[in-house]
Amino acid sequence: MPCYLLYGEDTFSSRRKLEEIKSRFFYANMGDINITVLEGESLAPETLQRAACLIPFLAPKRLVIVKNLLNKGKNESKKRIAELLETFPPFSIVVFYEEGEVDKNSELYKKLKAKKGVQRFPLLPANQLLRWAEREVEAKGGQIEREALYRLVQIVGPDLWRASLEIEKLVSYKKKGIIKKEDVETLVREEIHPKIFELIDALGERNIKKAYSLLSELISFGENESYILSMIAYQFRNLLIVKEFLEKGRPLDSIGLHPYALKKAKIQANNFTNKQLREIYGKLLEADINIKTGNLKPHVALDLLISEFLR
Repeated sequence: MPCYLLYGEDTFSSRRKLEEIKSRFFYANMGDINITVLEGESLAPETLQRAACLIPFLAPKRLVIVKNLLNKGKNESKKRIAELLETFPPFSIVVFYEEGEVDKNSELYKKLKAKKGVQRFPLLPANQLLRWAEREVEAKGGQIEREALYRLVQIVGPDLWRASLEIEKLVSYKKKGIIKKEDVETLVREEIHPKIFELIDALGERNIKKAYSLLSELISFGENESYILSMIAYQFRNLLIVKEFLEKGRPLDSIGLHPYALKKAKIQANNFTNKQLREIYGKLLEADINIKTGNLKPHVALDLLISEFLR
């Protein structure tokens, strides 16, 4: 039976790899019906054995994903599961996924290592981080100057979750233009003000009174209006994607959001219809144009934008 272990501090890359595996399996084996996800912290060996031995429904394979067993599971369970690996049927693929490093002296790790199914995802060094960021910009249809790329990496460091978010914002902001250093300086902060996340959540919850209050606070703190708009646009683009995935029954893991952000987006997407989200996203683009062309003062454009949520 094929067994794999994905682990390492670079949880963005390991999670993306897990999503790729799950997405490929989803479309080749009758969707979620043949996929089981188990939490390792409280996992009993018998539960994993039953999941792995369950015959696939109208498909050749079954996929079982076990999260954080090596780091959080009970020692007795890990030892027993290591013994059970060889008893699992060939039609099951078991993927062990760990957030962070693992104990390489454990029996379970050694057995998985022997099967040559172990893949580690360390934090990227600076030179690889630059190449990763450049490829990510290109993959999203953008272009970036070298100075801007260096500045972006300097600010976000090896946190690829943050880097992905910032790249998404920058590409969306520049449309078909080239991302310059001044764009990075405008839209990427050394530290993100926590009230920006509160503002985004208030809008996602359609709490307009709270959103107006938070917007006023942020502007009084001197936050750049274009930056605030870019954060709102990023969130509502994600809500629209999540909404469409939910309506089409596609796996949400393949969207590429951090698990915590994905969980919140799923809840907030239910507060809007697909049509409403499309209209709001259109208004976000309109606000961006009005700010860039000088048709409206930035704070006025944001006020008008928030008023759209009342409709």
